[in-house]
Amino acid sequence: MESHRYIKSALWLSAGYFMTTCLVGNYILLLWVTIMFIIFNFYVSLTFLFEKGRITSDVILLNLAQLALFYRLHIQIYAILGPANYSYASLPRWYDWAELIIIHALRAVDLLDMIEAYGIRLQNVRNQSVVSGLALFSMHMMVDIFILGAIFNAVSRRSRESVTIMQFMEEMENTLMSPKSFLFLGLMVMLYLIGYTAEHLFKFNDYPIYSLRSDTSCPNIRILNNFYLWPLDNILRTLDFGDAFQIFGWRLHTVERTMNSATLAVCFRFMVATYTIGVVNHLYLRLLGGQGKTVEDLTAICISSKYSQGERLIALEALKKFGAYADSVAPHLIESLAYVEKQYNSTVILLKIAAPAIPHLVKALADSNPVIRDAVIEILEETDSEWPRSEEASGAIPHLVKQLANVEADVRCAALNVLEKIDTLWFQRKETRRKIPYFIKLLAHRNASIRIGSAYALIFVGPAAKKAIFRLVKMLADSNMFARGAAAAALENIDPQWQQSEFAHNAIPYLVKMLGDDEANVRDAATEVLEKIDLSWPGTKGAHSAVPYLVKVLADTENEGVRNSVRKALHKIDPF
Repeated sequence: MESHRYIKSALWLSAGYFMTTCLVGNYILLLWVTIMFIIFNFYVSLTFLFEKGRITSDVILLNLAQLALFYRLHIQIYAILGPANYSYASLPRWYDWAELIIIHALRAVDLLDMIEAYGIRLQNVRNQSVVSGLALFSMHMMVDIFILGAIFNAVSRRSRESVTIMQFMEEMENTLMSPKSFLFLGLMVMLYLIGYTAEHLFKFNDYPIYSLRSDTSCPNIRILNNFYLWPLDNILRTLDFGDAFQIFGWRLHTVERTMNSATLAVCFRFMVATYTIGVVNHLYLRLLGGQGKTVEDLTAICISSKYSQGERLIALEALKKFGAYADSVAPHLIESLAYVEKQYNSTVILLKIAAPAIPHLVKALADSNPVIRDAVIEILEETDSEWPRSEEASGAIPHLVKQLANVEADVRCAALNVLEKIDTLWFQRKETRRKIPYFIKLLAHRNASIRIGSAYALIFVGPAAKKAIFRLVKMLADSNMFARGAAAAALENIDPQWQQSEFAHNAIPYLVKMLGDDEANVRDAATEVLEKIDLSWPGTKGAHSAVPYLVKVLADTENEGVRNSVRKALHKIDPF
């Protein structure tokens, strides 16, 4: 809270001072006060950034106030130290100084580097001395550090998007849209430009580039040096954090600036920047052991094939500091077991995680991918041969029970096998009974496969699922023959005397209505079930309650088969 007050105080003082200097004028004392204000504001904002690890609206406003102070600083240098510190095409006005600040702020974030490479002049005023150059260099450093802070602030939110993005990048890896494809395309453009323009880029007078004379005064020596100095110059410009090369006009080579040479420079710098980011990330990981990275960053490293095994293990060690790190990384590692090229690395990391990964591994034993199931069982056996009796395995029971309703038969079988290993009486556990309402609800799902899966799950649960009898009896008149078979099997396993239960009798109104269904197999199934429940079903209250519905069907339908079925039912219910 105290550092936040400093930010607010610095902001208001800076704003007041800026207005004062605009009214008072330019004096040598105010020049030094401006410099001290800039240093103080930079210290306050940097301290807040490192202590709090976030960027607030006040910090953003303070940095904008810094740009305003730099605006005043350049005017003061011009007015007090002399116009010789700057070059200009026409006498500078206030908007020329504002333009200078805006252009260099954009250059600091590398938004105008491409324009700079082509030598396009955007502003009227340019620095022309060490003093004015240092003022611009300081501003570039401040803007760069602020932008880096904003980036770290964005990634520190620990959203799951970074992992999602990483997975997207992994999926795009072997497509035409992959980063490697873009790098390859950039390399091809560079080679084309080099081949097309080399003779023009590096020529000096009329000497051919390949004719090297022994005379050291020969221009060809300078030509050959350009082959080394031009790439070095562009590499240094790419890595130049404060843009000193641009500000002070440093240049290592004598290559003439043309449209082709500028395009080549832009492509080359892009390639250097791309590879530099990767190298810095690897060095950062190895030297700092993952410090400063979020769970998502470290998880992405663990599952990425772009990192070495050693770097993955470093990331894993760093993850352990976050506590429940296995919940973040294990699911993604398990998913990668499906790919042959990633299976070994993922297995090593999962074995390193050991016990904390067991709940996720046990859940994966019921995965729809048989490759993952086979890999996981090997990892579990190597991690702990007694894993079925571990607390972690017991914690996976709710997930496995839920998989008993999976639409895929092999997944249901896999889940059942794992449950039997963990506890032969798994169907009597509280975790299992809590899932019964979930299965009952799915019995009415529109998808026949889900209805069938839910019925099979209730087969395994057995007598504990007596509340499902009502829905299962209704399912005996399902339009899908496999659903009817699954419901019949579930009923027999839950209660062999289900026909005599109250739940079955409560289903009579529904079954009577099914006698007016458009499908003949549904009508036949409903008739069969009614007779199983009660041979005298026509005399029950449930049957009589369905009469209005049957009468309506008889009046509305033109299907002769349906009309005959309804007439028979109505005659049985009320012969008169």
